[in-house]
Amino acid sequence: MGVRARFYVSSIKKTAYDKESAQVELIATTRRKGVDNEGFWDYTPAGNLQMSLSAKGGAAAKWFEERLGQDVYLDFSEIPGQNYRDPHSEKSVEEIEASQKGT
Repeated sequence: MGVRARFYVSSIKKTAYDKESAQVELIATTRRKGVDNEGFWDYTPAGNLQMSLSAKGGAAAKWFEERLGQDVYLDFSEIPGQNYRDPHSEKSVEEIEASQKGT
């Protein structure tokens, strides 16, 4: 199971010294009221994401440029087979959860 959020492409910034790379900002969709948007407002009323896209990501930068000011979905899902580690512990998250359950 994953999580889906609705964001809009707020801005795309490029610099004179590196015209192929871009800074993209996405902001949670709250500005347009509508049946579909109201459901997202209930769960993600605020949020933003800033990404740096390198020159190698030119196709990605173009994709966002074409959608400037439009809503897009932002999907989050777990990566199967990952052994996540708590940054404050030597144990993996799975080991910590197992020890808390007493197994």
